[in-house]
Order: sequence, then structure tokens, then C-alpha cells
Amino acid sequence: MYGVLEADAFFVWTATTPGNVQVTNCGGASDTILNAHFGSDCSATCVVSSDTPCCDTGTHLLIPAVGTGDVYLIQVAQWTWSSPGHAGTLVFEVPPIPPGNDTCSSPSAISGTGGFAYDLRGATTSNFDGNDPILCGLALLGEPARADVFFVWTAVSAGDYVFDTCGVGCDTVLNLHQGSDCTATCIDANDDGPCGLQGESRLALTGVAAGDEFLIQAGQWISTFGNHAGTLNINLTTTLPTHDDCFTARVISGPGAFAIDTTNATTSLYGDPGQVGPCFVGEMASDVFFQWTAVTGGDVQFRLSGTTVNDTVLWLRLDLCCVRRRQRQRARRTVAGLWRPARGHVPRSMWKRAGDRCGARHP
Repeated sequence: MYGVLEADAFFVWTATTPGNVQVTNCGGASDTILNAHFGSDCSATCVVSSDTPCCDTGTHLLIPAVGTGDVYLIQVAQWTWSSPGHAGTLVFEVPPIPPGNDTCSSPSAISGTGGFAYDLRGATTSNFDGNDPILCGLALLGEPARADVFFVWTAVSAGDYVFDTCGVGCDTVLNLHQGSDCTATCIDANDDGPCGLQGESRLALTGVAAGDEFLIQAGQWISTFGNHAGTLNINLTTTLPTHDDCFTARVISGPGAFAIDTTNATTSLYGDPGQVGPCFVGEMASDVFFQWTAVTGGDVQFRLSGTTVNDTVLWLRLDLCCVRRRQRQRARRTVAGLWRPARGHVPRSMWKRAGDRCGARHP
């Protein structure tokens, strides 16, 4: 555990039954930390600590292998940057059993469009990445989908589809794999989609044929304890942006303000493969493209403004300096999209100066 504990309080808790015990204080007004120490006073020794969040505020803590009559000193504290002092409730309970679709070998079968219920409470972390630890493993952060469940989805009709967890009010991760079981291969992933401040997820998939099967992996970001039940929404869409791909980039030029709308945009995977360059694949989701022509010489700044809902990314690509995952492009492209796995990292400006390499970043 790192950080500083502030405004802490203590409880002495005695176990009445053996087994694992889950301690939570979800729904409080503050960001908290829970520590469990074996013993009943200041000589107690730390066993486990957690800053793992609930969907809103509060913390989950799992005390393993508790014996009947064991005594623990439970410490409840504020997280470093929280305003000191709050009231809340500690809940001690047996953790839920894992759901039936807890692994890629036992996905729930669904088809067509609509809302499909999922429950991450009790779910374990599979670490399944569809043989792509960069995209579906989120290796850029070292944070795969946690407490995840699986669905095998069959398309009833051909078209373009959108998959999302919008409205659940929790920080989720969605991974999409081609196939129906543990041999399925990753084709797309999203952490924070364009549907709210809680980190809900959204993916768009084009060119689906009737009868196609996909393995859908729904989980949480960073939290190892399944902390919510929600709905996976699957819908047909006919409103993909016209500049959704680098081949169909919107043509713009000179200075000015140009509208950006990533609603229903797909994830292009355009960029450097892995982490070999500044435009590496895995950073961006739900992206759109612009082909920009300079009308005068000099330094140029590109920035996104007016968006209050999502964490965004801007990349500038020139000629062959940056490569798409599947094929190279030969035109200058500027791409705007949503930041995929990381938090608090928003490149504010990227531009080309004499002698700079492609995609050089400037403060």
C-alpha cells in the first residue's frame, strides 16, 4: 500500500464462521482504505490492505482463510487526497460464488440485439487476452480486465454493431474476440468509452455477417473484486462517422475550429504496432480522421477543446513514419479519439517542427 492514511478509525472484529470474508464500505462519501490486522490492539500485525474501489466510493477488502474465533483489528482510513472525516458503514459477508460464465470455457450464449444482464460479483480474474497482451491484455498499464465474465454472441443479421456498458455507473472493460471459446483471438478492446464519467465501455464492430460468433469479455478496470451487476447492450447502428477510417479522412486545411464527433466511431488500430513508436496501437479507441493541409509555414498547434465528458488523445502522423497495424498509409493524417487504457494522460498538443521525427511531442 502506498500513500498516507488520514482520519482513521479502528474496530475489533471476531469471526463466527470459517472461510474467506469480504469487508466493504461501499456507498460512502469518500475515497477510503481498509486494512486488516491480525490481533485486537496496537500489537496486531497487518494481514491485508486494500484501496480497491467500489463503483462509486468506498473499498473492498478480502480476508482469506479466516478461522472461527479469529480476531482482527480493522482500520478504516481516508485516502491521501480525500477531505478528512466521513460517516459510513462496514459490511462483513461471505464473498459470492463465481458466476457460471466466469471463464472463457463456459461463456453464456446470447444472440441478436438487446440488453443482456451480467453479474461480476464473485467473478474471478481470468487474465484471458485472446493472444494479444497489448490490446486485450492492456499490458500498457499492466491492468487486464479484472473480475471478468464471458458471453459467446451470435449475430442474427448482418450489419454494424455497437457493444457497450453505458449506464452501469461503474468503471468497466470490454474485450471482443473472434471465436467462441478460449481459442478466440482478440480483435478490439475498450476501457473508457464515450458514454459517461464513470469509465463505462463501448466498442463498435463493422461488417458483421449473419451467423458470425464473437467471444465478449466484460470486466472491471483495476478492481479485483466484482463489485456490480449490469447490462451489456448490443445494438445495430447505421450512424458511423464518414471519416471513421484513415482511408476516408475528412479533408481540412489551415487554422480554424473543426467539429469532432466520435459517437459510434470504431477503433481503427491505426498506429505503430506494439510500443515501438509514439503512435503505438493500444492508446486510442473510437477514433476519427482528418487530412489537414498547411496553408502557411511555421509552427502549428493542434488541440481538442469543448469536450467535457471524455479523456481524449490527439496524434499527428506524417507519410510513412507511423504505420497501421494491418497496412501502411501514404497520406498525412491527423487522428482524434478516446484514450483507451490510461488515466490522467492527455497529450495537449502534437505538431511537426523542422528536423523533428514523426509524432514528436512538445509540451
